[in-house]
Amino acid sequence: MKTTCFLLRTPRPDAVYRQPHDFAARNKSLVSSVTRVLGGKSLEFSRFKDLSGRFRRGEVNCRDFYDECLALTMSSGDCEGEAAAEALMKFFPELIALLPDIKKQKVISASHS
Repeated sequence: MKTTCFLLRTPRPDAVYRQPHDFAARNKSLVSSVTRVLGGKSLEFSRFKDLSGRFRRGEVNCRDFYDECLALTMSSGDCEGEAAAEALMKFFPELIALLPDIKKQKVISASHS
């Protein structure tokens, strides 16, 4: 499978997360994108919500988070390999951009470049 590269600016060491002024609208759009890809009432969507919470709390590392998101994408539809990666990319970059932890943004971006 092809390695995915996320192009986010490298934050300064002293950078502090500032919520974008349009955060609520972007977050709502993100949830809609995830729902379209995984299915809003599906087991995959429920697992994604749980996985995201565990990632934010530091219970899941960046590599495992990405890999599990990809696996959920594959199990939610009829896509495998490249098609699943493309489906995941419909929401994953925005998910990273809205992540309120700059260190995690940096690590997950670096792990896929």
